[in-house]
Amino acid sequence: MTDYTGTYFTVDAVSDWLSKGVDVNGVRWTMTDLTGWDEPPDSRLAFTPRVAANGSFDAPVYDDTRTITWMGLLLAPDRATREAMKLTLASVARALRDGADLVGHDEDGDRTVHAKRSPGWKVAPFGPLGLQYQAVVACPDPYKYGPAVTQSTGLPTPPPAGLAFPLFTTVGVLDFGLPGTTGQVTLSNPGTTEAFLTFTITGPVLGGFTLTDVGSGRSITYAGDVPTGGTVLIVDSATGRATLNGADRSGELTTKQWWSVPAGGSSTIQFSTLGAAGQTGTMSASLSPTYQ
Repeated sequence: MTDYTGTYFTVDAVSDWLSKGVDVNGVRWTMTDLTGWDEPPDSRLAFTPRVAANGSFDAPVYDDTRTITWMGLLLAPDRATREAMKLTLASVARALRDGADLVGHDEDGDRTVHAKRSPGWKVAPFGPLGLQYQAVVACPDPYKYGPAVTQSTGLPTPPPAGLAFPLFTTVGVLDFGLPGTTGQVTLSNPGTTEAFLTFTITGPVLGGFTLTDVGSGRSITYAGDVPTGGTVLIVDSATGRATLNGADRSGELTTKQWWSVPAGGSSTIQFSTLGAAGQTGTMSASLSPTYQ
């Protein structure tokens, strides 16, 4: 068998395991085959055949569950270490039984899927000091995600109306002070399919607020208060929910014109309050670049 030279895997819940390389115990791990990672997930079709005619009625095509299978082997420095590696593989399988983040380390960056163990796992001896194994996982969310990107802003503030006093004391020229803020951030999605945004609002923002996609005009309005004192509101556009310090506040969303960031595109978000001006609350927008 030859080495698979592309992606290798780690599992966040099992810190001392990797599918390719030499670990802290001197064990050499090798991947020999990989399917379901570089390919798009299977398609789910719902075409209806035309009666007494050729072809079918057109219908949307959806991405189905992603199934990833890889084969690997390990070579240990001694028999005791080889036996310990059986427990390591069991720990990986146990973590993935409940669901864990499987991180694929590609040459162009890391991608993460949330995976669960599927039937088909196998472990067998490989020579006096080795083991060979096959791992199979399923991803109900079929997409791969790059590291999250986050941008933050406060509410819009106007620039100062006059000169900053005392004159000439900082940079030796007439100074109008710090510029105002627009309350806008821009996030890009370099992935291959649409990405959804998550918004984190930190109080105080009293009287409600609006988030607007400047390009499309679509908006999300929250009618409640986000008080000060460590209060955080999270608006998740992937699920359509809002939570205030973990408690559901989705009913306070009076406008829900959700939008996503297309593959290779960007979104500029305007953060504005429905209440009094001069509030000091902030908004952080984040997305994870999304890949098929």
